[in-house]
Amino acid sequence: MRKLKVLIVVNHGRIHTKLTSFKTLSELAGLKRIRLEKVSIPSLHEFRMPLPNLQKISLVMCEVGQALMQCTINVPYVLPNLVEINIDFCEDLVELPSWICDIICLQTLSITNCHNLSALPERIGCITDLELLRLHACTGLSKLPDSIRGLQKLRFFDISDCFNLEMLPDGMCELRCLKKLDMRGCIALMELPPSAKNLVHLKEVICDEDTASLWEPLSSNLKLTVLKKNINLDWLGIDN
Repeated sequence: MRKLKVLIVVNHGRIHTKLTSFKTLSELAGLKRIRLEKVSIPSLHEFRMPLPNLQKISLVMCEVGQALMQCTINVPYVLPNLVEINIDFCEDLVELPSWICDIICLQTLSITNCHNLSALPERIGCITDLELLRLHACTGLSKLPDSIRGLQKLRFFDISDCFNLEMLPDGMCELRCLKKLDMRGCIALMELPPSAKNLVHLKEVICDEDTASLWEPLSSNLKLTVLKKNINLDWLGIDN
């Protein structure tokens, strides 16, 4: 299968399926995309040969935490052209490994619904080509590393429903290309860093009624999208 470009493995069982012999993927030099759903990846040590054409990896409802943290591969060599990583509903992901910061071409990093994720690597600012950082519903996050200031190409930053996030790093003021910030559901965020006024290129902030007041002094320079709470009892199935 030397010409294979897309590999999708979906498990519909009740428990995670354990994948082995991952080194086989190293023989698929033409592979551009990998998507795994509800599988368990025991180790990444077998990756030694480069996947020069791989651009996108998606992991959904997978058990990957141990494999990612114990990975010792030469990332720039094995994944020289990876531009997008999506991780969704991976409950065993507690900490994002620092080697992800060595993926020099990475443009999109999306981590969503990983409720046990409690820390981002301190070196995350080294991903200098990153344009989109999504941390939606990562409820275990209480802070962000100040090195985020190094993401000079970041255009869209999504921290929506990170309701334990207590503050934004002061270094955010150095995100010169940041155009859009989604922070709805950040109920623990009581104030903005003083440097927020220096986000002169920020065009839109999406928030809810509870945090709109934080941005109102700066609203003359940006579009403030305030989402109202939609409370209804339709889920009860009661007819009027």
